[in-house]
Amino acid sequence: FVSKNAYNGFVGSGSVITESFFSIFSLVLLFFVLINNFYEKKEVLNIIFVLIASGLIAGIFGLLQLSGKFILPWDFAKNISFNSIGSVNSLEIFLASLLVLSSVLFAETETVGWRRFFYGLAAGFFLFMMLAINYRNVWWGLAIATVIIVALGMLNRRQVSQYRLILPMVILAFSVLMILPVRMNLFSQWLQVPIEVSPSFNATLEIDKQVAKDNLFFGTGPGSFSYGYGLYRSLSLNNTDFWSVRFSQGFSKAFSLPVTIGLFGWLSWLVIIIGFAFYGFWTLIARQGKNWPLALGFFSAWFMLAWLQFFYSTNLTLEFAFWVMLALSFLALKSLVPKGKEETTEDLGGDELVKAEFDRTSPLASILSFILVIVLVMAISGLYLGGTYYYADIVYQKGLKAVNNNDLEKGSSLISRAVTLNPYNDLYLRDLSQIALLKVNQELAKPQDANRDRNVQNLIATAINIAKRATDLAPLNVDNWVQRASIYRAVMAYIPGADQWAIDSYQEATRLEPNNPLYAFELGRSYFLAADFLTTSASKDKEKQAKREEYLAKAEELFKKSVQLKSDYAVARFNLASLYDYENKLDEAVKEMTQVKDAYPQDMGVAFQLGLIYYKQAKWDLAKQEFERAILLDENYANARYFLSLVYDKLGNKTAAIEHMEKVAKLNPDNQDVKTALENLRAGKPAVPEAP
Repeated sequence: FVSKNAYNGFVGSGSVITESFFSIFSLVLLFFVLINNFYEKKEVLNIIFVLIASGLIAGIFGLLQLSGKFILPWDFAKNISFNSIGSVNSLEIFLASLLVLSSVLFAETETVGWRRFFYGLAAGFFLFMMLAINYRNVWWGLAIATVIIVALGMLNRRQVSQYRLILPMVILAFSVLMILPVRMNLFSQWLQVPIEVSPSFNATLEIDKQVAKDNLFFGTGPGSFSYGYGLYRSLSLNNTDFWSVRFSQGFSKAFSLPVTIGLFGWLSWLVIIIGFAFYGFWTLIARQGKNWPLALGFFSAWFMLAWLQFFYSTNLTLEFAFWVMLALSFLALKSLVPKGKEETTEDLGGDELVKAEFDRTSPLASILSFILVIVLVMAISGLYLGGTYYYADIVYQKGLKAVNNNDLEKGSSLISRAVTLNPYNDLYLRDLSQIALLKVNQELAKPQDANRDRNVQNLIATAINIAKRATDLAPLNVDNWVQRASIYRAVMAYIPGADQWAIDSYQEATRLEPNNPLYAFELGRSYFLAADFLTTSASKDKEKQAKREEYLAKAEELFKKSVQLKSDYAVARFNLASLYDYENKLDEAVKEMTQVKDAYPQDMGVAFQLGLIYYKQAKWDLAKQEFERAILLDENYANARYFLSLVYDKLGNKTAAIEHMEKVAKLNPDNQDVKTALENLRAGKPAVPEAP
């Protein structure tokens, strides 16, 4: 309710879907469904079998992916980091929770033979996957979980086989070994495990502090960590390869929550974690029962998942595992009885877990009925919307495929349909506005007539209106403002006032991400382009001349700011040099362009531009050096050869000038200016006559 990105807050989007209202509501609902509908131990054992079997399938698939053996035909699946759980580390965390559970059930004395074999086999495979992926934080979680299992298992020798307790001990031994400072990657030559990157603990904590100043109690809304990250990320990040990455979660779930759900939500979550942890430990120590091993297994697996939420981010699959383990732990723990008391049943529903009785005429009964109806309606609506939005994603992907195949009409039609199915996804709107802009370019390539001009105007209006819808829907998403600005900038020549709208949109982008050099650069570029558009009219209008000079000053200021934010940002220095060149500040232009050259010595465009500046300064030897460097990088670079010919002409070397101009003529046989220059050189005249 407090998020400005309503769709993300309620439904979620992409990697942050787990933080949406509906996903949290669904997981809590799943918890209550499980604890009130699964009473028989046989049913719970079947759930365990399904969970472990699914883990085996997910693990085998993930192992094949990491080894480069791709069994799925789709291009997106032919990636070593792709698996059915999420990231590679998420896969290991999920399998680690099942390793903990299966190791306890393997050690239980009353487990039947075939199940014991199944649990042991699964545990062996899961342990192998731990060693293969080797995520350090998982080893810490396993160490803590297995200490709990071994310690409590030794206290209950009647129900936990001390002989088979060797399996958790082996896991503990491996955990201690892998935690040691010496890193051991046992399968590095066989498996390609990608490195995952996330914001550091200190960076996440600083974002928490900054967001708390304005949104202490309720945060910025579910799924909006990227907004806080963009607003308060560290300047030092610009010196790394990840300066342009926008992270959707911080160092871990526990330390990302203060940004998204505020202090109130974070404390509520913390109470659940700490409260149930104390309840579980106390119950396992103080109570007994036939389901005690089950309770130990579920609780240990849940505790490891909860522990790792303080050290790793989360996704929908891990959240599902967290809430399922929480529900099954609660069921098993609740079925235990105080020590010394006789147990009446081995089922998990012996005690009534959640029960309320009211007289049918009681007002509370009516209120409860109303609440149940609301919950039922929300559940049905959620299923309907989920199915609709999932189908919208399928249609959207088909539309993208059509666009990539240069079928803009089909792509536009499909993505428009996706927008109809799900009008609250700003990504669809962004891409649809971009397609409209591409169609504008298609129309402009046609011969000019009244119909073409009308189509261009309609498509421009469509692109602008759709981009505006995206920013209205999700004003905290900087990508929406950038898309809107890029459209305004692309149509400056056709829409009066588009230059100012582009500037306003990029200013909003810089407000959302003030430390990102890209948006300062793009804003400066917009000012530069707007100033260039005013060049012709400014010569006869003092007001426009003043505005043009103001725009040029703003462009210079923003290019410099972009360089201050990221000192090695070559594209900003290149444009700053171009601006100085445009203003005839040639010494400053040389200084900036030389720094770009030092950073990108193999860039022929930089060599050409630096050569042009030297040419304007009549520094013929330096210009010759840069133009020769450009054609050394690309011998068919016609523009560089043309100016190199002019330089040789200035230096009095007509033979070299003619030689290079002849090569330019071969590359551009229909260019009249080249033909004229070549004729002048052959006649012993200057290639380009001096202006009178």
